[in-house]
Amino acid sequence: MHIAKHHQDIRVMDTMLTYLSGYGIDHHSRAIIELIPFIIEKQLPSLMPYLDSRMVQTKKLEKITKGCLRPKSSGIAESKIWFSYHDDFEKRLIDHR
Repeated sequence: MHIAKHHQDIRVMDTMLTYLSGYGIDHHSRAIIELIPFIIEKQLPSLMPYLDSRMVQTKKLEKITKGCLRPKSSGIAESKIWFSYHDDFEKRLIDHR
């Protein structure tokens, strides 16, 4: 990607970004971090799908839905987001063995 940037070959960079989105979170991220501002500036079409592929949610956090918007909601709805007890929240995040 660095060579493609040097040659201003945006199409090749976009194609490479598309392929890189399929790889693991720590496969290449450190190698291309300095290219991200250039990629944003050039508005590569693959940027948003690439950034979406970098977002990772643990299975524990996925189970916590308190305070989330309901599916098919017509808009923002007020909801209590605090747990009854701090211990309840901690139990949901951490496996006690």
